[in-house]
Amino acid sequence: MGEQLLEWLKGDARLIRNAPPIGVTRLVSDGPSTVDGPTHHNPLLELAWVEQGRMEVRSGRQRVEASAGTCLLIPTTLEHTPRFHSALVHMVRFSPQRLADAAEQLERPSPLALEPRVFGSEQRLSRLARCLAEQFTLGLDIDDPEVSASSDALTYCLVRGPPPSREHAPDPSIRRALELMASSFGEPLSVEELARAAGLPRFVFLRRFRAKVGTSPYRALTELRLERAAERLRTSRDSILEVCLSCGFGDPGRFARMFRQRYGCTPRRFRAEQNPAAHETPIRRTTR
Repeated sequence: MGEQLLEWLKGDARLIRNAPPIGVTRLVSDGPSTVDGPTHHNPLLELAWVEQGRMEVRSGRQRVEASAGTCLLIPTTLEHTPRFHSALVHMVRFSPQRLADAAEQLERPSPLALEPRVFGSEQRLSRLARCLAEQFTLGLDIDDPEVSASSDALTYCLVRGPPPSREHAPDPSIRRALELMASSFGEPLSVEELARAAGLPRFVFLRRFRAKVGTSPYRALTELRLERAAERLRTSRDSILEVCLSCGFGDPGRFARMFRQRYGCTPRRFRAEQNPAAHETPIRRTTR
């Protein structure tokens, strides 16, 4: 336990093999910086809870990104390079034996993640990881009963996996609302419009949407808009104001704040890192 700078990651990754059955390491990337860790295989199953900024895992052409509030599951079999953007990340590591013991008690197969996977901030796994990280931040020891209970709950949740209703049973009414979000995210959509698309009364829609998607319609729409904005900043030469307005944000200041919270940096810095060939077109003032 204890705070360690990201420079720790650039050491010998094989040292992780001496880790306890479960442990939490706090990794910090200070300032508006991007830091790469070493390319390596994980000897332990890793679950990264992102408190602020964002974290990426790159493996070949594959890139998976986790933002503040979410969890990133990193399998043991994947050779990857982690990248941290102005990040504060709590890395939870599980020994194979701990997972095997939990799987035996639950009479389930031991979890085997083949690809990195992101869990949303409202999903149970992320909430439990956040709770465990906060306990370590408060200075509680791994042997503390409160920490032990949280680590057990997180382990069993990992073995059980996410509820099937959220992963494998899409609701046709909620799917229609999600399709409207995807096609009209640049428009000022209201909850009432989404509920009408779903064919449900407002309160029934809100309750069912949260149960199926794991978050509110407002948050899901905001996340979609931010993702589309990030994609346009990566790939287009449109001005930041144009990106802001086309992705459904009417207030540039609010867009900048939410983008920074989601990606750990301003839209301008994000573009400079991800799309250095793009240049802002200066605004020309004309006089009549």
